[in-house]
Amino acid sequence: MSRSIRYLLLPALLLSITAFPASASTSYQLKANTWTLTTVGDIMLDRYVHSAMLKNGAMFPFAKITNELKGSDVALGNLEGPFTANRSIATNTKLIFTFDPKYASTLKQVGFTTLSLANNHTLNFSQAGLQSTRTTLQKSGLDFFGDPQNKTNYHLTKTLGGRQVTFLGYHGLVGGLDSVLTDIHRAHQKGEYVIIMAHAGTEYNLKFSSAQQRDYKQLIDAGADMVLGAHPHVVEPIEIYKGKLIAYSLGNFVFDQYFSADTQQELMLKMKFTNTAVTVTLVPLMSIRSQVQVATQRMSATMLNRLATSSIVPTNIRQNIRDGQFTLSTL
Repeated sequence: MSRSIRYLLLPALLLSITAFPASASTSYQLKANTWTLTTVGDIMLDRYVHSAMLKNGAMFPFAKITNELKGSDVALGNLEGPFTANRSIATNTKLIFTFDPKYASTLKQVGFTTLSLANNHTLNFSQAGLQSTRTTLQKSGLDFFGDPQNKTNYHLTKTLGGRQVTFLGYHGLVGGLDSVLTDIHRAHQKGEYVIIMAHAGTEYNLKFSSAQQRDYKQLIDAGADMVLGAHPHVVEPIEIYKGKLIAYSLGNFVFDQYFSADTQQELMLKMKFTNTAVTVTLVPLMSIRSQVQVATQRMSATMLNRLATSSIVPTNIRQNIRDGQFTLSTL
């Protein structure tokens, strides 16, 4: 049974979005100063995922999960590759990805609104592929932010629940945090709520690295209000640092890493924000041959228990994690 919150669907009016590289901005009219965010990890639509989509239809990876994605004001994931018209050349050893541009509308259809491009695969077909990706997403009505080289100004600002919310992407493998910290500080100085989708860490490591912890705490210290991690391909612990949420890795969402159970266990976070608090619901997921679904009750309990045991959180929140939901102040 799904552990997700049944959100009240709020009416929204989507306004125009500024083209890149200047920051994009959209506005919504929401009731009661609340807004909702659903976030997942890595989305990869090439190689065996692409083969499954050709065989079973474009909706195949998402057919059992769309109810969990739809209804949020922001549905966010890390797009692990570019949308280009190039022929797929990816293999198990040749990790050069390209996604059919028509799959952008599929992501929109299943409920995604926003994608991070700050990772090591969005430049697989160079700057031309990255530009093609941004153009494709814009034409499909999908918001995006982040740059694989951590260039400034590729952020996204929305008015949500009556407040300015800025999304920033950080690709840690490039090295250096200066540009990201500058962007965070600038947004924080404007009084905006700042959410980071960070792409860093050690692949297949169930425990975050000391470098991840050091860097992600710096993001919070600079003014970020939340850090959401991607890249390790497995679910890593969370930490509450200065009252802020750090989710070190949400794991995969759609991928074709069938070689271990850990790479096919995933985590979705569903959040409801008010003027004073954010309620976080943890939804364990599992993937079977690249088709994502809510994890079984037994698997969910196992995943949440491991997360509670390994996370760096206050005692009361540790138990809340086992129960699948906790609340943090946003004051």
